[in-house]
Amino acid sequence: VQKLVAGGALVLAAVTVGVLLYLSGGIERRIGSLGLSIMSKLTALLLAAIAAQMILTGVKHFLG
Repeated sequence: VQKLVAGGALVLAAVTVGVLLYLSGGIERRIGSLGLSIMSKLTALLLAAIAAQMILTGVKHFLG
């Protein structure tokens, strides 16, 4: 059951990325260059937060 859920999540993520890429032209026209800049910065912040969490979790498990 766990493998089925993981597979479904992977497929859902891939479909979501595909839809966003397909609609990216319309999204770009709607939010403009300022909106793209803001979205880029927010995405980078989210990625940095995820990376920091992964590093802290790894250090925690390493130290025991």
